[in-house]
Amino acid sequence: MQSCSSEEDLMLNEPNSSDASLSHLVIKFENRIYETDVIAVGDSVKYLNEEYDKVYRSKIVNIPNIAAVVSTNEAGTTFVEYFYSEKKLLDKYNFIPLENKSEQMIGNSTRSGVIDLMLANNTSPILAVAELYDDRNFKDTKLISYASTSWATSVQKLKDLGFNDKTSSIKVFNKMNPNSSYTIEYISIGIPHHKTHSGSAIRPVLTCFEDSYYSGSVIYCIASPTGSPTDHIDTNLKNIGWNDKISAIGWQLVVDFSVFNGENPQIPAHPGC
Repeated sequence: MQSCSSEEDLMLNEPNSSDASLSHLVIKFENRIYETDVIAVGDSVKYLNEEYDKVYRSKIVNIPNIAAVVSTNEAGTTFVEYFYSEKKLLDKYNFIPLENKSEQMIGNSTRSGVIDLMLANNTSPILAVAELYDDRNFKDTKLISYASTSWATSVQKLKDLGFNDKTSSIKVFNKMNPNSSYTIEYISIGIPHHKTHSGSAIRPVLTCFEDSYYSGSVIYCIASPTGSPTDHIDTNLKNIGWNDKISAIGWQLVVDFSVFNGENPQIPAHPGC
């Protein structure tokens, strides 16, 4: 059992403890499910579940080209499912890649501290919006990317926008109506296709790659369902080992997604302090 007193003691014993943050994670790895509180102080992260802390530091951080699915439930709890490769992730979930039209985007906004990647002359319904921030807790410079029924402002090289290896927190907003249908233009084996989906059956997905040109390790940030009271948020990417690592972003949709593919455990309430 994780105790509040031990959490507070750890915060107080760290330098600059006023900068500490406490959050909660549920993780799936190698068919095991772990639940842990996380304390981040400065550049340090501590998982209070000692079993998971050992697994993370001895295995997860040492997997080359690791892939993860990250989602948020209605209570705001973050769920992370790790895979040994993106191929294994794609073997499990049904993703629809959206067509990238970043070459037509307007480019840098004139607003101070904002890089806005809206397409010029857009007439397609917006499915999703993502905001990537230079600092945790959604502070400092932000980059805004969009996905619609016919295009997405993916970026194969964030360095070209001055935003390489800078992202520390993310928001992904689902803009669809659960009672509406959307005809999606997507790419399969290099060929454009069209398919109609209910807004309640699909979710937008922001894919974030460690290396330019959509390569290396990757996290799939799943937007919340349409009509959900909460949005997908990663307040501090350091909690999952992804602070200042993102070099490319893309967009996809996922069909009939549920947390841990319907294997969501009963999560006990965090004990009150």
